[in-house]
Amino acid sequence: MWTSFKLLAKGVVAHWYQSLGGTAMAIAALVADIRDWTIPPRVWLTMSGILLLGAIVQTFHELRKQCDAAMDGLVEKRNLQRIADLLTEQHSRGIHELLHKAPPWPKTQNAKEAFSVEANAWIDRVDAWNADVKQLMLTLECTSQEVSAFWTISELKPGMMVRGDAWEKAVRLHETRIDRLWAIIASYADKAESLKRARA
Repeated sequence: MWTSFKLLAKGVVAHWYQSLGGTAMAIAALVADIRDWTIPPRVWLTMSGILLLGAIVQTFHELRKQCDAAMDGLVEKRNLQRIADLLTEQHSRGIHELLHKAPPWPKTQNAKEAFSVEANAWIDRVDAWNADVKQLMLTLECTSQEVSAFWTISELKPGMMVRGDAWEKAVRLHETRIDRLWAIIASYADKAESLKRARA
């Protein structure tokens, strides 16, 4: 309540020319009453009221524009939840369609040839997923740091590897990207929830 009154008073002061005119009219009304001017006091008081009312109306109009702009900002930022949702779809795809379907390391010599074909096909699908996620992040206007965090991997996800060969590293690289994507998703979801509470 007090904050609203202060904003209104500040706005009226900002429109000093109208407020000053209204005050002058009020003073003129008082003088007219004392000195019995030709123009009666009620005319001066009416003009005073009109000028002061104009300052108040103008202030309300500007405050409304500021509130609308602030609400537009909140609505736009609520797209953070949409970003989180769209990236979550890709995250699920990366897990269920790729990570869980990575071909197992062959246990026999005869299975190695078939494994090589399956592994190369899997790596191609992962590369396509990487490109899809990066393009989606760019389309959603994610920050350069977020895109880099997903795309540029300098260290693999920690954990012991059995063989440490190129195939095991390729799978670990995909796991690392999935984890980083989830961290980005969680950040957007948290920001969206904070905005939701602030708007309530």
